[in-house]
Amino acid sequence: MNAGESQPFFIDSNIWLYRFIVNCSDPNAIPKQQIATNITNQGNLIISTQVVNEVCSNLIRKAGFNNLQIQNLLGGDSVVVMAA
Repeated sequence: MNAGESQPFFIDSNIWLYRFIVNCSDPNAIPKQQIATNITNQGNLIISTQVVNEVCSNLIRKAGFNNLQIQNLLGGDSVVVMAA
């Protein structure tokens, strides 16, 4: 790693879910989403295949996402997918 480069860091599934799902019954939902978005917009993120699976499963079950929406999300974020 060169000087000035940030070290890669792992993002857990809960952070991704706060980014993509807003719980209307939670008065802190919007601030949580903003924090999660700020965290996940940073570079050098690491995400495991388990986290990808957990997030996709929850987006389908809890937020009613369809396969196309999931594919768009996976293609839209710059993350390194690594096997667990």
